[in-house]
Amino acid sequence: MIEKREKFRSRVESLRDKYFPQSNLRIINERMNFLKMRIFFREELFLDIYYNSMNDRTDFALIEHGKGIFGCDNLGGWHIHPFNNPDRHESCKEPEIEMCEDRLVVITTWRGTK
Repeated sequence: MIEKREKFRSRVESLRDKYFPQSNLRIINERMNFLKMRIFFREELFLDIYYNSMNDRTDFALIEHGKGIFGCDNLGGWHIHPFNNPDRHESCKEPEIEMCEDRLVVITTWRGTK
C-alpha cells in the first residue's frame, strides 16, 4: 500500500515540477493507504488530489473561489467533470495522470496562472 501511494505521490510531484514549477504543493493528509495533496496556483485557485491505494480511488478537482471548475475521478467508473459544466459526468477510459495535467495546463493558463 505504501509503495503504491509513494509511487503516485512521486508521479504527481514530478508532473507538478514539469508543468507548474511556480506552484506550491502541500500535503494535506497522509496515511498508510491514502494521500491528499493540494497544488496552489493562487490562493483562490488550487488542485485537490486524492489517492487511496487500497481501492485505487483517484480524484483530481480544480477549485476556484471554493467551487469545483474541472475534475477527473474514478468514483463509479472513470469520468471527467468538464470545465464548461463541472457537475456533468463524461465517461472516459482510465486516463493517464498526464492527460489530466494537460487539461489543467490549458485551463490554468487560460485562468492566468502561467
